[in-house]
Amino acid sequence: MVYYGTSITQGGCASRPGMCDSNILSRKWNVPVLNFGFSGNGKGEPVVIRQLAKVQNPRIFILDYVANARIAGIEKTLSCVIDILREAHPSVPVAVMTAVRDSQRAFCGDVGPFEFRKEEDEVNRRRAAGDSLVYLVRADQPADEDWDDQTVDGCHLTDYGFAMKAKRIAPQLEAIMGIKGASEKSNG
Repeated sequence: MVYYGTSITQGGCASRPGMCDSNILSRKWNVPVLNFGFSGNGKGEPVVIRQLAKVQNPRIFILDYVANARIAGIEKTLSCVIDILREAHPSVPVAVMTAVRDSQRAFCGDVGPFEFRKEEDEVNRRRAAGDSLVYLVRADQPADEDWDDQTVDGCHLTDYGFAMKAKRIAPQLEAIMGIKGASEKSNG
């Protein structure tokens, strides 16, 4: 798995590297992960994505950078990011992940109701054009899920927050990667 994103992706506030969602899932599925989380700088820059595209034999690309790019940055970069990855890896799934929660916007940027329209619109556009290997992965919490202990600042996840995120996204990624029955296993 090639996981690209922000300080959240990196696991910046996890108690140890193994506690961020990418590593939880890597252990759960016994699939290696390359975590390219850039604190404050996961913005979908083509020069960075071209380097990620050089990874040999990736199983999936997971794009989790809305917290740094913001909605305007996603609108500006997402199409180009997927184009670069698709050119290098035409048959590798690309999962576009939504941000974790709408309150994240109040702390990390765009204030107001948080929508995933930019990500969803791009995924839908590509799928309608025939790219069936681009997916939207919803990382946001259901309204009834406890939020208080999941972050240190309303934005950066704690160990508990990473475990909950991994639990939410695991079934979606399992379906994309064709991993059967793994969601019932322990988070490792």
